[in-house]
Amino acid sequence: MNNIKKRMVFLGDLENNFGGWVIRRIHDCNMSMSSLTKMVGISRTSISRYKHGQDPHISKFFMICDVISTQSGKSLDDVILDASKTFPEYSMAKEREAKRK
Repeated sequence: MNNIKKRMVFLGDLENNFGGWVIRRIHDCNMSMSSLTKMVGISRTSISRYKHGQDPHISKFFMICDVISTQSGKSLDDVILDASKTFPEYSMAKEREAKRK
């Protein structure tokens, strides 16, 4: 498997949590991790923690979404909705909502 395919397989595996989602989106926007961390005021370690399952503080969540929205040209609402799908609470809320209908 060539390096590009290996990288894409790796990036595809990251969607299961917020940190993985962030890494995928900055890759899609041709941004560097360094530029994101400077714009948001977080460390690379924070992204690593998110990748390993720690949820960000809500203010950092919105700041990251705002930067990705600006860089990708997507609406902030769409980016927030997409990012929120990485949280188990989102899935549970959607299931509860479906049961009520």
